[in-house]
Amino acid sequence: MDARAPIGVFDSGVGGLTVLRALRAALPWREFHL
Repeated sequence: MDARAPIGVFDSGVGGLTVLRALRAALPWREFHL
């Protein structure tokens, strides 16, 4: 798996953005797609 590949986050409407915010704080060098 490519370590530079973006991370996808599926927002089901129940906390998805909270999870995304925590991931961005923990992994600021990674690219995320919602």
